Amino acid sequence: MSNHKSIYNAHVTDLLLASGANIVAKTSMDELGMGGTNLSAITGPVSNPYDTSRISGGSSGGSAALVGAKAVRVALGSDTGDSIRKPAAYVGAVGVKPTYGRISRYGVIPYASSLDHVGYFTQSIKDAKQ
Repeated sequence: MSNHKSIYNAHVTDLLLASGANIVAKTSMDELGMGGTNLSAITGPVSNPYDTSRISGGSSGGSAALVGAKAVRVALGSDTGDSIRKPAAYVGAVGVKPTYGRISRYGVIPYASSLDHVGYFTQSIKDAKQ
């Protein structure tokens, strides 16, 4: 899937673009979102921005690492088990796993549809509230 180019955006991506957001990066994650360390990302391990000998958590650790490093103010993630909450805690970011269905999962490759959530990382509670 490394050369895959989707023919449509996820619903959340369309919402962000419609609100004027600029997409500046594609982040790395554990293969197919199945992992808790981000050591098995196809692009190589994703390190913690505060200590590169430590993990960023997974599977959305690439997004968390960018926010934790203050490279971006907000980044998307998905959470089936703890893939937003754990990486946020590891890198000092705010991780939001909203109520199930609050953010549409349309366009997201499902892992466990009844558990999958689209969420996000921010640098502060104030940013998360916006």
